[in-house]
Amino acid sequence: MFQSILTLILVSSSIFLSDTPNDVPQHYADFVSGRFSYHSHTFSLQIHVGRLFQNYSGPIYIFINSDGDENTGWNNTGYISEDEFRLWGADLMVVVNHRYPNNSALYTLNSDGSRVFLSTIPCSIVRTTETLSRIVLVLNNLPGDTITVKLFMNEEGNWGDLFPDNYPIILINDTQLSNLYRD
Repeated sequence: MFQSILTLILVSSSIFLSDTPNDVPQHYADFVSGRFSYHSHTFSLQIHVGRLFQNYSGPIYIFINSDGDENTGWNNTGYISEDEFRLWGADLMVVVNHRYPNNSALYTLNSDGSRVFLSTIPCSIVRTTETLSRIVLVLNNLPGDTITVKLFMNEEGNWGDLFPDNYPIILINDTQLSNLYRD
């Protein structure tokens, strides 16, 4: 029941979410909140991260299932962290380089655990306060009408921060939303 309600809340073309506060130790970067949108096959996100530059933080990994098939792409990340968490067949991965955001990279992911570099993806990072940073990123021409998104940061053992904590964000391309309400 809870999963059904959560899925209904998370299915949209635009979503704003807050992360669990202080779910990582104070010496690690911490997801705070994010806005995720999927309009005309363009995915955009704006996330707020605490302590991104003050303490240890590795890159931010954004996993996207853009083809709607959970049997393609990665289903967990034994390749990135000691923790394994479900990715629902992520076939794209963006690695946000917080030190050089214009060198962030887009990869395609295969079910055998391999990845292939596709392109660099420029993103912007703005320090909004002494400890809070805003990251903005846009990906164009995604193929699916529905995508799922999961973020992960800090690849140091069990201290990684997931966003959202449990289930992925499900976004429906805005041109498909009207089809949900037809008789």
